[in-house]
Amino acid sequence: MVFEKTLHTFFPSVAMRILYFLVLASLGLSWTAQAQCTYTSQKDGNWNDPATWKTTGTGCGTVPGAGATVSVGHHVAFTGDYLVNGEGSLTIATTGSLVQDQSGRTLTLGDGTGSQTTRLTQSGRLAVSSLAINKSNVAIHNGATLTLYCNLTQSNQSNITLDGDINLLGTLNITTGNVSANGAGRMRVAGCVNSSNGGFNNYSSALTICVQEIVANNCGAGAGTCAPNAPINNDAACRSVLPVLPVTLLYARAAWQAKQAAVQVQWATATEEQNAGFTVERSADGREFQAVGAVPGAGTSLTPRYYAYADAKPLSTRLSYYRLRQNDFDGAVHYSPLMVVRNGHSGLGLELQPTTEGVFRALLPGLTGTGQLAVYSAAGRLVSTAAINDHDALPLIDLRRQPAGIYLVRALTPAGTVTQRVAR
Repeated sequence: MVFEKTLHTFFPSVAMRILYFLVLASLGLSWTAQAQCTYTSQKDGNWNDPATWKTTGTGCGTVPGAGATVSVGHHVAFTGDYLVNGEGSLTIATTGSLVQDQSGRTLTLGDGTGSQTTRLTQSGRLAVSSLAINKSNVAIHNGATLTLYCNLTQSNQSNITLDGDINLLGTLNITTGNVSANGAGRMRVAGCVNSSNGGFNNYSSALTICVQEIVANNCGAGAGTCAPNAPINNDAACRSVLPVLPVTLLYARAAWQAKQAAVQVQWATATEEQNAGFTVERSADGREFQAVGAVPGAGTSLTPRYYAYADAKPLSTRLSYYRLRQNDFDGAVHYSPLMVVRNGHSGLGLELQPTTEGVFRALLPGLTGTGQLAVYSAAGRLVSTAAINDHDALPLIDLRRQPAGIYLVRALTPAGTVTQRVAR
């Protein structure tokens, strides 16, 4: 009765009362729809760029919100702090990476309310300053690397299933609540462990954990002293658990540019440590290389860096091979995977290079993004498939167990499909 009198007081006409209930209903629908919003990356780009995402759902924003379901299968720059909350989740596929665009970015999983659920599933690369896990589950799969430049904070009934690697350059804060970690992965903590409830008591003994206490940086978070029961080992064996590489390469690409009649080499790094620079090298056969240009490095950087070099006098051979030689200030060098270019052709190509009897390396000049490599017999029978992308080693096709004959190798990518015949 009180509610009815209130309605009559503020909304004296029937039309106004109907409008009131319609507004309430629309708000309820928008809240429901927002919880069902799904964002899937459709290209390399920035987190806050609507063009990066393919969005499904009703009433969704142009970029992911806290309660959204987010899937990253490309190289995405993390452009701000982000909270995964409610029914929201973040999945990073094997082909994807999420790397902060500048230092200080924090990813927070859960706010301590609601049910404990999996809010991060990681198969690719994730690199941010800090990660806070609060009443949430995290799954880091084999082959995935989580890099944290400041802190990892775990609290309030959170669990980490670690089968990949965590490289923590700051401090591990284990705070209130029943927290745990399991799996068969590795964790390197360059700082120490701040704990208010027993440190690693609920961490599985199957994990390989190395606490070095060699840095004091905890980025202003955490209190107390290092947990006395933390496994501390600062010898060479500990440092080799997860060595800090001088450069973390996100991708390296080379492509023919018809308008300039040149080969454009592009690459990006997630992090750099004491990086003097890069030498671009070129080869006609993939074995003997010569330097064609140099690009200075960023020294030490915790944010993505993007580089390019144009080879204005490319080789006249049908195929040419490029690689990067990364040079440290101390004289050490490291090499990138090979990049293959069809000179005079800007589209996607497929070349099959014999390695041993019945084994071929698939060269995919012009490949950008991801795709699939499929092998068929002459009768159309599917023999094998493999995922391909533009920043991993070139895939091998093994036909040694197949009968002699002609086989079709087909590369399917968003840019098109190419097919090549090969004899076994």
